[in-house]
Amino acid sequence: MTDGPILNTTLSSLVLVVDDEPANIVLVAGILCRHGFDNVKGITHADLVVDEVLQTKPDIVLLDMHMPGTDGMTLLRQIRIITAEQSFLPVIVLTADTSTQLRLDALEAGATDFITKPFDATEVALRVRNCIGQRELHQKLRAHNAILDAKVRERTAELRRSHEEITQAYADTLKMLHLISEYRDDETHGHTLRVGYASGLLALEAGMDDRYVDTIRQAAPLHDIGKVGVPDIILLKPGPLTEEEFAAIKDHPATGASILVQGRSDILKMAHTVALTHHERWDGTGYPKGIRSEQIPVEGRMVTITDVFDALTHARPYKPAWSVDRTVEKMVDGRAKYFDPDLLDLFLESVIGKLGDNTPLNPG
Repeated sequence: MTDGPILNTTLSSLVLVVDDEPANIVLVAGILCRHGFDNVKGITHADLVVDEVLQTKPDIVLLDMHMPGTDGMTLLRQIRIITAEQSFLPVIVLTADTSTQLRLDALEAGATDFITKPFDATEVALRVRNCIGQRELHQKLRAHNAILDAKVRERTAELRRSHEEITQAYADTLKMLHLISEYRDDETHGHTLRVGYASGLLALEAGMDDRYVDTIRQAAPLHDIGKVGVPDIILLKPGPLTEEEFAAIKDHPATGASILVQGRSDILKMAHTVALTHHERWDGTGYPKGIRSEQIPVEGRMVTITDVFDALTHARPYKPAWSVDRTVEKMVDGRAKYFDPDLLDLFLESVIGKLGDNTPLNPG
């Protein structure tokens, strides 16, 4: 048994009329029925309205403001709370009170429109039709937005996958370049990665930010990529080099820089700088440009230190591995000659103890 009259339920738009006077419900229902609204339900008890809205999900509510028990303004606020997550639900206020204050209070509470008692049949039908039209537009817009959201999520997922693939391809390419740079003179292929790892540690100790540390860690392994242009007979020679042979070796910084010069990423830009400057010396006696002290970019000065340390402490085609003590002694002799004195001190004090046999070949 329903509370109030129900007129046919053949059309999709459900109109819920809330009024404590059954006669008013019959009147409104009759008006709406004559104008094509065949699905009208009435309810006279205010305490049942919230449950009715939740259960039947009407397309529009016509709400009397002056009812015994829970008043219409309170009901309006409750309806707005329980339908906040739903598509737009129009609520038309039915009232004989034409005061400005009531209208302002009702609008603030969430009213969509007003119908003044006594009812004008044409006005009732037009206002209900207009409000339901607004609801249908809201529903269509919401459905369209849901489709757009799904497309955006799908496209975002595709872009994320593409980005991950590009990132992986870039990382793989860097690793391949690392291998190329030492393919002929380091059978273990560990020198470049150790230099990158040590350079990252040195940059961290020097107070560089995380982005810089990660960049130099990935850029430093490309410092000797220019050696691809050095003939094997020179690069793999076990004994001392002639002047002509050493001149060929001295070309590798410029060769490496020419390979990397078109790189646009931060890593390849820094790798270009490192390749070009890692054989410059603090006192200006290095090559290829003979620049000195702070004219040498800091990443070049860092890699000079880490490259020499690793080269001396590991076997090369032309020499056996040196002990760490012998290497440190040799590098201290080159302080303020070959190496930035402050960076060398920092390396010896804070970095060298973190290197050794357990240094990862693929540090992350």
